[in-house]
Amino acid sequence: MKNFVAEAFEQKQTSIWSSWQFVQSDFAEEFAFLRQNSPLVRNGKHQLIWRTKQKFVLKITTASGKTFAYKAYDKLKKKYKFFFRLSPCGAEAVNYQLIKSINIPVPQIWAAGDVRRKGVLETAFIATEFAEGYLDGREFLADGKYHDRLDLQEEFIVRHLQLLARLHDHNILHRGFTPMNLLFRISDKVNSADCALDIMWIDVASCRKMPRFMLKKRMIVDFEQFFRFFEFSTEELRKYLNVYLAAAEKPLAASADEILPKLEKALQKRRKR
Repeated sequence: MKNFVAEAFEQKQTSIWSSWQFVQSDFAEEFAFLRQNSPLVRNGKHQLIWRTKQKFVLKITTASGKTFAYKAYDKLKKKYKFFFRLSPCGAEAVNYQLIKSINIPVPQIWAAGDVRRKGVLETAFIATEFAEGYLDGREFLADGKYHDRLDLQEEFIVRHLQLLARLHDHNILHRGFTPMNLLFRISDKVNSADCALDIMWIDVASCRKMPRFMLKKRMIVDFEQFFRFFEFSTEELRKYLNVYLAAAEKPLAASADEILPKLEKALQKRRKR
């Protein structure tokens, strides 16, 4: 296994063929202790905060008080599709660094790695700074804690669409731009932009950099995944698309009306499923 203990994660530390592991230098000792003395598996010893059939996420606090989110795959379907490709955790680590480089707030990567046998992916993991005190955007939906705070919902939507415009300016399609992956917390201080919320993106494994002509064809995916959770009128959708376009340095459309029919068609198709 290729082991890298370094100040920051870099893509050159990964491998698409052999096992590799990155650990941030000031986390290495504690991480090694945890792996040796407290197995990082969903056995009830650590708080399980999310799981699917293939993966799980734990919330873990070290002896020194560091709290991190640990995502790992314990069952991988179609392992062979990851021949000469990074695992979802490896791809997420690369995407976190890419997105951070364009000034979109994401958690810090503390560790990541793939385990392979003869090139076949066996398992993968990523450990990131835990977004303490943050909630996800589902809290603005009908049964959410902040469903009646329309002022905060408005800021949440506007600021995330502005960041999506920045992502698209750098030719990246999110593909997972849903409220559950977009975090917020009530800020304890008003910043220079008079914003009430601190915001952060998580779970960016599906982001893909692509040629601009392809991004223009596929950008509707990001809007549909986000707006399907809200019940907005045509005029409200147009307003928010204009927010997105105003924030873009290299707009993918000349006007909101160029995007709106495709978005409404995608939303109608989604509701019929």
